Amino acid sequence: MNTQEIMDRFQREAELRGERRGELRGELRGELRGRRNTILHLLRRKFGELPPNIAARIQAANADMLEKLEDKLLFASSLDEVFAP
Repeated sequence: MNTQEIMDRFQREAELRGERRGELRGELRGELRGRRNTILHLLRRKFGELPPNIAARIQAANADMLEKLEDKLLFASSLDEVFAP
């Protein structure tokens, strides 16, 4: 293999790694978006229309916070219970 072939191969591998990283980021963003939408839907069904600040908090939540909200909303009898520390 000559130098150009090695460089071409290295470039192709780097591009593939970059594409895969991009795909994984996109999948994660899609998963988080879906979880946020589900939480919003369930909270609206359970408690009615949500205050804008609550919806904004959910839209900004990371994966750990979403998991906590998912657990809490099952048994909460109020929005305050869902968002209590």
